[in-house]
Amino acid sequence: MDADSDGNHICTLLLTFFYRHIPDLIKQGFVYIAQPPLYRVEIGKQVQWARDDAARDKILAGLNGKATKVHVTRFKGLGEMNPATLKETTSTQRAARCCGSRSATRRRRRRRFRR
Repeated sequence: MDADSDGNHICTLLLTFFYRHIPDLIKQGFVYIAQPPLYRVEIGKQVQWARDDAARDKILAGLNGKATKVHVTRFKGLGEMNPATLKETTSTQRAARCCGSRSATRRRRRRRFRR
């Protein structure tokens, strides 16, 4: 899902389709929302990812003025990220957000990401 209103609208339409026509996919934990981070924050050689403005601000506030070189990059959409970065930040167990029930989600995640 892109960060702009078009991406949110498309996501809502797809979720509504699954909810109305194939609700078992959601209940069993098969439907995920892939939302890449909006910001890449480079602090020296360390890279941190922020999903939104609040997360970016939290990272920057945590520095307490200690870091000398900080570079913040904002992504406008999925097309600006290369495939490897997109996979790392969006398709990992830590990044995946499931729309199903919590127990089904946990079981599905354990099976899906074991590979």
